[in-house]
Amino acid sequence: MGKFSTRLIRKGALISETRDVLSTWDFDRSVKDNLHQVVADHVLHAKSEAWMREMVVTLSSRFSAMPPHELHSLGWLARAPVASDVWQACLLWHIGRVDTLYYEFAVDWLFQQFQNGIYLVRTEDCVPFVQACVKRQSRHNGDSGGRAQLSLEDFLRVVKMTEQTIKDLFANRIDRRIEEVIKVDQADEHIVRDELDEYVVTDSIRSHFTEILERYWETPKKPHEDIAVWVSGFFGSGKSSFAKYLGLALENRAILGEGAAHTLG
Repeated sequence: MGKFSTRLIRKGALISETRDVLSTWDFDRSVKDNLHQVVADHVLHAKSEAWMREMVVTLSSRFSAMPPHELHSLGWLARAPVASDVWQACLLWHIGRVDTLYYEFAVDWLFQQFQNGIYLVRTEDCVPFVQACVKRQSRHNGDSGGRAQLSLEDFLRVVKMTEQTIKDLFANRIDRRIEEVIKVDQADEHIVRDELDEYVVTDSIRSHFTEILERYWETPKKPHEDIAVWVSGFFGSGKSSFAKYLGLALENRAILGEGAAHTLG
């Protein structure tokens, strides 16, 4: 089991930030050297220098506590074209191995809530359990001659600071860059991949995709000189996006190692 720390409560799991960092990781260099390079290359998008320092300290503590082979595994996973929910699950599993408080909370309390059919919890719901964890750790540190890393009063103050905000309701960072205009000839694979990830294939769009494929399938059997498909709509209705992503899906072009059709689902 890992060490007892409340840093995860203060800074969060840093799901996307950890993936960004490990995607540029040099396994021949130390954790300290890698994080220095991360700061120099502006890999992390922090809202302030203070927040940047806190994130770096959090990642340093987390990575240093991991066995080298686990850190290597996470690094390769960060670079692989896996879905964000898969990455999140794997990262949280590793965090649980190095963070005792998170492990006990997830296994002993949160999973029990899930088994009881509870899918929405509030901060105040979990405070009693975490209070007990902090008290138990305080007694343990007292018996061993050490001291608690955070007092109960300070911990409760931190918990009040972690109330969910509107931005926490979104799966992706709300301050990420989104291209204002869709360019059919866009060559940057990172931008194209972001566009594919952002594109929501609704039931209506999926049915239109299917209809177009059926038209193309029928053409060799019933050739004609008429227009095969006409995409129309008001300005900003999504014509360019629809046509572009349909073309990428038909071609199944490899975007950062993954076929466009698979990315679109």
